Amino acid sequence: MITQHFTIKPPAKRKKLRAVLEATQYAEVNFLTREFVVKGRITLDEAPTEEYVLTVLCFDEQIAVDDVLEIAAKQGLVRPTEYDVFLFGEQYPKPMLDAPLVFLHAPTLIWGGFFFYLNLKPKPNGWEIVPVSTGGEWRSKYYFAFRQKKK
Repeated sequence: MITQHFTIKPPAKRKKLRAVLEATQYAEVNFLTREFVVKGRITLDEAPTEEYVLTVLCFDEQIAVDDVLEIAAKQGLVRPTEYDVFLFGEQYPKPMLDAPLVFLHAPTLIWGGFFFYLNLKPKPNGWEIVPVSTGGEWRSKYYFAFRQKKK
């Protein structure tokens, strides 16, 4: 298992989600992500107020979401928020990972009873933000982002 740590600073002031999307300057914003923002399915209610560490885990083998969550919990990590996706993309705009970075935040409901997580996919000119469905197995070399618990 590979572990990396990234310091995330709180936003200087509260921004509306559309402003955050523009500030982040993603290489691409998937049309579903944009639609979720416009329709309010993705919100930024949980703005952090202090600096924190985002820990990224990567596994050498295919792994189930429940196993990733269990391993993270044993390391004292907690689920990220949707806000973390946008802050990470804003503060680390150049992809430094060779595979998608999945944020296993509390799953967001979309139409038809399906849930999704947000994921940053590396592109040559920056990140693409894409929703991915929950559950199932993840192939090796996916990265998973978590917050370190406050002390």
